[in-house]
Amino acid sequence: DTPSPPDHEPHPTRPWISVDPTAPDLDRFPLYAHARPVRVAVSTGELLYLPAMWYHQVGQGRGTVAVNYWYDMVFDARYVTQSMVERLSR
Repeated sequence: DTPSPPDHEPHPTRPWISVDPTAPDLDRFPLYAHARPVRVAVSTGELLYLPAMWYHQVGQGRGTVAVNYWYDMVFDARYVTQSMVERLSR
């Protein structure tokens, strides 16, 4: 298990977000009912850039090798703001 940040529920596969996108608790997170997925398929030789703090879920097909590199993952004001909003919404 990956350690969870303070004040977050422990979860072995999603330590950084509070809502499980595959089984959201709409009583705790009612606004998630308005969320709509954006699905993309990344083909051979392509890459997908996600800005820091964008929630995402990844599924992989057969014969897949995935590499993640968090080059811009700086815990600056974006992280602090996200943490504050999450705590205030409880």
